[in-house]
Amino acid sequence: MKRKQVLYLLRTQPEHLPPCMAQIHMLCRRGCSVTAVTVYASDHIRACFQNDPVTFLTSGTKACEGGGILSKALALLRYRHLVRDAQRRIPHDMIWIGSADTARYCRDLLLTHAPTVLNIFELYDRHPALLREIRQTAQKAAFVIVPEYHRAHMLRVWLGLHRTPCIIPNKPYYPAADILPQTQKYVDAVRALGKKILLYQGWIGRDRDLTHIAEALASMEEHEDYALVLMGHVTAPDILPALQTVFPAVYHIPYLAPPQHLYVTALAHIGIAVYDDSSLNNLFCAPNKIYEYADRGVPILARDIPGLTDTVGRYEAGICTDTNDPTAIADAIRTLSANRAYYVSRLHALSDSCRAEEVIADILRAVGGDTGVAAR
Repeated sequence: MKRKQVLYLLRTQPEHLPPCMAQIHMLCRRGCSVTAVTVYASDHIRACFQNDPVTFLTSGTKACEGGGILSKALALLRYRHLVRDAQRRIPHDMIWIGSADTARYCRDLLLTHAPTVLNIFELYDRHPALLREIRQTAQKAAFVIVPEYHRAHMLRVWLGLHRTPCIIPNKPYYPAADILPQTQKYVDAVRALGKKILLYQGWIGRDRDLTHIAEALASMEEHEDYALVLMGHVTAPDILPALQTVFPAVYHIPYLAPPQHLYVTALAHIGIAVYDDSSLNNLFCAPNKIYEYADRGVPILARDIPGLTDTVGRYEAGICTDTNDPTAIADAIRTLSANRAYYVSRLHALSDSCRAEEVIADILRAVGGDTGVAAR
């Protein structure tokens, strides 16, 4: 059977949105050929798909995503030109819009002869202008995909959709990769601590406040057994010193490009997932880190909010508790440590709960593009 041709539009680097990488891989498994129209694709990303029928078209270099207003405007113009040209030049049966940001800046370029699928990874309740800008594109799409159940229903109302969006959790796809020397340096440093590692990975900002976790660790009689390791970009220079004032055994590892960060993840005793109340997007969160923890055998300490109780809590992949209460946090840490084997045994249930490939197969069948059998 002839492979269906998918034009996958993504106005960023694929590694910035690991769930998009997973979708591209699953589309290939389901018998599609994918042309990914992106800003930039590194050698590493290309190597990730070397065994899949994926072609990358890029509008610039890695540096194009930085710079001032003028350079960003020029980069956007180049990307829009590439999208327009790709639609006219490359035969395709479907257009898959990789993100709301891509839809926002390319909505007037989309031709109408092929069905479209739109990813909306965030809720954007604090960005109503963006929702207004993508509303028409979402309404015209054959399918809209979101990563969380409650978001699906809210976005159906807010965007005036004729059907509830499909749900594909933000479980990333990372092919195996050898450890790099720089990563090995951090792995060795973490091992040398000789402590039980509480790991937070991802965006380190004020809406992911770890102060109460530091307070909980400092209050524990066995506090010398633990270290708090933060891995990722830090948004403000005072965050780490403030945490170290509360609990001295706080360490930072800078952002490691996926999948290199997973070598550190695998060393964790407990993985942390916390969000504040600043937005519905936070309360109904859909983090990919919980699946990274689960796939590396790391039980999860999570805040008791809907996006985490419906995942971590439902499958007993960890404990959801009040992460504004140091006493509750300390109790949860002790429980996770004392019963770690049980929580490790439950991690597969969380990981296996993702029906991503089934949902993609359903979408492809609905638009006439899948036999229902995964390609081997």
